[in-house]
Amino acid sequence: MKTANKKVRVGFALALILLVAGGSVLYANVRPHLGGGLFDPREHAGYIQYRLTKELDLDASQQKELQTMVRDLLEKGRAHQGLHETTIQEVLSMLRENSVDRQRIENLGARHQEEIGEFITVAGYRLADFMNILTAEQKQRLADAIEKHHSSHFHSE
Repeated sequence: MKTANKKVRVGFALALILLVAGGSVLYANVRPHLGGGLFDPREHAGYIQYRLTKELDLDASQQKELQTMVRDLLEKGRAHQGLHETTIQEVLSMLRENSVDRQRIENLGARHQEEIGEFITVAGYRLADFMNILTAEQKQRLADAIEKHHSSHFHSE
C-alpha cells in the first residue's frame, strides 16, 4: 500500500509540474482576452480592474478598495515569481537528463503545492473582501458577467 501511495504522489507531482510548465507557456502565448502575446500580470490586473470598475459602476471608495486588493495580489504573485523561475529551470534540467529522480519531482511538487496554497488563501480572502463591499445590484451584475464569460469560453455544455 505504501508503494502505491508513493506512486500516486509522484504521479501527481509530475502532473503538477507538467501542468504548471505547460500551462504557463500556453497561458502566456495563447490568451484570447488580450489578443495573445506575452502575459504581463500588471496589464492583466489593470484590465480586470478597469472592467470591474466599468461593469459594476464602482464608486470612489470601492475603486480604492479594489486597487488595494489588486496591489496586494500582485505583490503576493511577485513574491512567488522566484519559485516559478526555479521550477522552470529544474524541469528543463530534468528533461535533459537520462533519467528523472522521482524524489526531486516530489519535492518540487510539494514546494509548489505549499506556495499555491498560500496564494489561493490570500486570493480567497481578497475575493471575500471585494464581494463584501459590493451592493446587491453589483453582485448580481458580477454574477451575470461571470456566467456570460464562462459560457463564451467553451465551459458550458
